[in-house]
Amino acid sequence: FGSAGEASAGHVYGLTLARDTGIKVLHVPFRGSAAAVTALLAGDIDFIIDGAITPMVKADKVQPLAVLYSRRHPELPQVPTIKEAGYNVTSPTSSGWSLLAPKGTPAPVMARLSDELQKLLRQSDVAEALARANSVPDWQTPTEYRQNLRDDQKMYGELLPSLGITTN
Repeated sequence: FGSAGEASAGHVYGLTLARDTGIKVLHVPFRGSAAAVTALLAGDIDFIIDGAITPMVKADKVQPLAVLYSRRHPELPQVPTIKEAGYNVTSPTSSGWSLLAPKGTPAPVMARLSDELQKLLRQSDVAEALARANSVPDWQTPTEYRQNLRDDQKMYGELLPSLGITTN
């Protein structure tokens, strides 16, 4: 299988999928998503786990097997989740986009930023633009986000070494 590179989300997901299903895989790291997608289209690799493939799914150029979200992807409602497809696979990553402010930003400013961003994400034109960028909005308050970061740090601290992925 291919990925956008060593320790990328696709790499971690691929190894987790292999571990949890018992399949044997060989990881082929590429220099970014575009190269991995090109290799899949050329038949050089068997599968990838990468959001950059979504346009190829929509164009019916590849066969989607499942999405690794906890719910179906809004741009690909016909594609089952990994659980719906019958696999009990750990979902190791909560990658996404974040808006961050400098440490020490006053609480009232943080609350206002949080409220305004949440309103922005509810606007239909923003939702459509995010969908075109293959992004699924999933709002979290600053407190929830902070806790998720802590949880992710703990989880990755255990998961990556168990998959043989080391950091430099």
